[in-house]
Amino acid sequence: MRTFLVIIFISLTSLAGAAPLRITITEGVVEPLPYAAPAFIGETGASNDLAIKITELIKSDLLSTGLFREVLSRLIYLASITLLLLFNTRIGKL
Repeated sequence: MRTFLVIIFISLTSLAGAAPLRITITEGVVEPLPYAAPAFIGETGASNDLAIKITELIKSDLLSTGLFREVLSRLIYLASITLLLLFNTRIGKL
């Protein structure tokens, strides 16, 4: 009985002292999202030119919003290969 009263007392005192949680957001940070534009490949010379123009149009539209920044596709490719090589090397050592 005594233990029960102690538990009731502790729970009531902790609830009485608890204030509602309030979070105030005063400002935000907007950073452009990185993206890599795909390289479209056409079957003929004319379609290849059109594919390049489509890629450039998409890139210019995204960049003009200010919400995106282009990263170099080649760097992403090299980074992914490096990570793959590191992963395979570590797995081989297990």
